[in-house]
Amino acid sequence: KRDWSSDVCSSDLASLMNIDLALQPLTQDILSAVYVLRSIQPRTGDRLDVPVTDSAKLYTVTFAVGNVESVQNAAGARVPALRITPTVREQGGTAPISGTVIWLSNDASLKPIRFESTVAVGRIVAALK
Repeated sequence: KRDWSSDVCSSDLASLMNIDLALQPLTQDILSAVYVLRSIQPRTGDRLDVPVTDSAKLYTVTFAVGNVESVQNAAGARVPALRITPTVREQGGTAPISGTVIWLSNDASLKPIRFESTVAVGRIVAALK
């Protein structure tokens, strides 16, 4: 739950613990952070830091905008897409989490085209429709 008047977020994870987090202004969930990125119409070389909360933790996600690349979409066609590399840092100075790339269509819609993430057992690839 978020108390919008005080920017405090409360989390009750399976009734095991109750945590109150003091949120920075403009804190998002991860999906909303991608929408924020799309709303600023990013271009090659841009960087955007977004405060994010997930699972009762606070993070800073830095979206680094790379070059336009040709990537395969869900229909199998190759399309030009803007490469976005997010880096996630847990607040408190822990090591960054990386290994994910998002490609957004290289047009005004900036629709997500492809997502790749490295995980412990391999790699997850999603071509989005």
